[in-house]
Amino acid sequence: MSNQRAPGKFCSIVVSAVSGSSDSIASLNGSVLGEGAEAWCIAQSAPYRWTSASFTTDGTNFIPATTGGGTWILQQGITPTILGSSSNMTAAGQGAGFIASVQNQWNAMQTAAFAYNEGLSPSNGNWALNTTNGVRTYSGIIRSYLVVCSFTVIPSGSAALFEFDIDLNGSRIGGTASGSITSQVANLPNANSVSITQSCVIAVAPGDTWQHIWRITSASPPILTFQRYNSTFTPI
Repeated sequence: MSNQRAPGKFCSIVVSAVSGSSDSIASLNGSVLGEGAEAWCIAQSAPYRWTSASFTTDGTNFIPATTGGGTWILQQGITPTILGSSSNMTAAGQGAGFIASVQNQWNAMQTAAFAYNEGLSPSNGNWALNTTNGVRTYSGIIRSYLVVCSFTVIPSGSAALFEFDIDLNGSRIGGTASGSITSQVANLPNANSVSITQSCVIAVAPGDTWQHIWRITSASPPILTFQRYNSTFTPI
């Protein structure tokens, strides 16, 4: 293997074949090189990029690494299947009330059997939706997604200052850390519904879980009812 500048591409690793020898794409240990590492294959006259995610091999476009796991994906002449995901709150989830018992504390969305279902975008190998709590788990390649969420919230008991955000791996639930730059803040008048829309861009990696979170930052938190919750994850 050697350094080589290929037409329109530079890869620090160059191999002769796709598989079948120690001088091949399949033989490269991508876990040592790191997510997104690239290698040039002379036989294909194209680069391959490594991801820790697993795909079904087809002998040319998706090549499992024989050492270190993961997959080498051909970067020329193929567009890997990377679909979006959307979910809706069902009737089972819409009627539940919350009491934000601790001011400023982040809470998960409501939990109930079959509280969430898939929306118009089909579920696939990239995203798995937990229909009880609305949490999504990602298993595709590293990339960015545009997340758009809309819902209606109704306070009962008192007016409130409400904050809504998206969270990685549930890291802020139960805590009082500041919201991210994408968080949405709204004044909720008592007993009146407020429609809220949030959009942001997130970077996802295999194994990440994402979910929406909320909190009340004013004193005397009211009971909240969420309705018409919908969220969509679109690859960009």
